[in-house]
Amino acid sequence: MTRILALAASLAVALGLMAYAGTPTASAEPTGSKTAASTPVLPRAKQCLAVVKQPRTRQVNLCASMRRGTGILTGRVFPKYKRKLAILERAACAKGCTWRTVKRDRTTKRGKFRFTVRAEGHYRVKARRGQGFKKSYSDGSFHLVRY
Repeated sequence: MTRILALAASLAVALGLMAYAGTPTASAEPTGSKTAASTPVLPRAKQCLAVVKQPRTRQVNLCASMRRGTGILTGRVFPKYKRKLAILERAACAKGCTWRTVKRDRTTKRGKFRFTVRAEGHYRVKARRGQGFKKSYSDGSFHLVRY
């Protein structure tokens, strides 16, 4: 089993299909803060951000994986966020760049979403405000890179 994982890792590096995940911080700093670091995610290996709950915000869980050169961002928004818009935002850099809306998708009845992306950049997911909650973002961002 370890030989298969080592072979898959070397193949991924050879093909240049890597994704980097910004590590979330426990403070109330915005996504893409200067304290965020990066860790590699191998293809088909799912990397998830740790959950940090802020007061009066929805919890936006975000996971990323790479498959055949395409980044797959999945997650869940809760509480009370079924069949509403989850907005995928992209920035060229994590520090000081503006976030632009790339895609929008409705969540399922359980609040789940899924996006596929091919462009390089930093990605995060936003949930709109409403029902007593402020607008909420994923607890960190993923940096997807194609070599």
